[in-house]
Amino acid sequence: MSFRKVSVLVPTRKRLGYLERMLNTYEQTVGDRALAEIVFRCDSDDQQTIEFLCHRPFKILIGPREEGYKSLPRFFNEMARVANGDLLMCCNDDVIFATPNWPALLLAEASKYPDGIFDFGVNVGLNDDKFPFSIISRRLREILGFINDERLLFSDVFLLDVAKAFNRGIRITNVTITHDWAGHGHDETRIDANRHEFAMVFKDATGAWTEEYRILHENAVNEAVDKIRANTDISADVLMSAMAAYQPCVDGTEIWPPKVRCEGWRDHPPPNNLHYSRLETVALLRAMSKRSLFGGTIVLTNYTNGLPNLFWSQLFDRVIAIHGGESSAPIRDGKNEIHFGDVSDTKFMYRFMEGIKDLRVVVLEDVHYNNLTSSYFLLRPRIQGTGMMAFINIAVETGGFNGARRFLADLRRGFLDNRSHEIVFTDVDPNGAGVAYEVIG
Repeated sequence: MSFRKVSVLVPTRKRLGYLERMLNTYEQTVGDRALAEIVFRCDSDDQQTIEFLCHRPFKILIGPREEGYKSLPRFFNEMARVANGDLLMCCNDDVIFATPNWPALLLAEASKYPDGIFDFGVNVGLNDDKFPFSIISRRLREILGFINDERLLFSDVFLLDVAKAFNRGIRITNVTITHDWAGHGHDETRIDANRHEFAMVFKDATGAWTEEYRILHENAVNEAVDKIRANTDISADVLMSAMAAYQPCVDGTEIWPPKVRCEGWRDHPPPNNLHYSRLETVALLRAMSKRSLFGGTIVLTNYTNGLPNLFWSQLFDRVIAIHGGESSAPIRDGKNEIHFGDVSDTKFMYRFMEGIKDLRVVVLEDVHYNNLTSSYFLLRPRIQGTGMMAFINIAVETGGFNGARRFLADLRRGFLDNRSHEIVFTDVDPNGAGVAYEVIG
């Protein structure tokens, strides 16, 4: 998507002095006025602010105060619905716009992420690491259905945690919008905030969250991440852009961490590529998302350059790959594990399977019939509930032959276990590796 305008969303509350200063600094720094707008939301009992803003060229929403600070997520959602900007900034009425031409700088940064999946944080001077003035795209709001989850109180933390799931919590260091916090004094909004924070979020004066709020927050983040992943055309590009940021590591073993950069999909020269086709990956992600398979464990039966491990670790809690050759101690690094052995060695496979829990997906990339038979029939029963057996490289030939095509044909016809298997061939990219899958459960 293209980015042409920033909408600044500002709820106000009887702080006319702060508001006047905010607007003065806005006018002094905005630069090209076509690049930004402000949408205000005023409480209906704040007549002084309403009258002041009625003489200004900004959009104004007026409504009941409701539950005050606790209702701020709803107020931001109301403003976002009438905003025209491609970027949406949750702001305050007690800020100072300090950087000249800040809209142009934000729009230029957004252009680096045309899929619209990001949360920008500017220099604020107070809780900068939490991105208190969240800046997201209109596209992301459309995917989520809101800019703030109204079940939560700390929407800035929510949006940042959602963006971090895609490595898209981006600090914009060349823009400063100072938060001259009215809460340093005896501010009505701050008093209201303290009341709601301790009733809903904090379990004590240390700022620690209650278990109930932590679970609510995590569930909301997971729901939002799943919504983004369900839009797999976007998700594939988001995942790949995160891969492109990977810097090869000189430390570690000979094979791990990966020693190559990821410069593209299958159409880029190896080994600096993810050997999947983008179109095939989108089709596979769409099938996985439809069945809520992300999370849990994924097994890759053929370790290559390590980049597939990095790719899938963005979607699954545990990525276990099999590296062919003599058995030796596995490598474990965070979400990733690499086990050494031959998939046709039944003893090795039984030892390998002992530690597998919550298996959702098995990716079989072998082109040898016997290897596929062994890994398929040993690993398939380990999937509990709904899962998937994915087959990659079915278009790749070795010596003019591909055992994967024959294996899948025999599965479909019931030649291997006297039952017909429903195999879905993506057939979306004639230049791809060839991808098919079977849904389990």
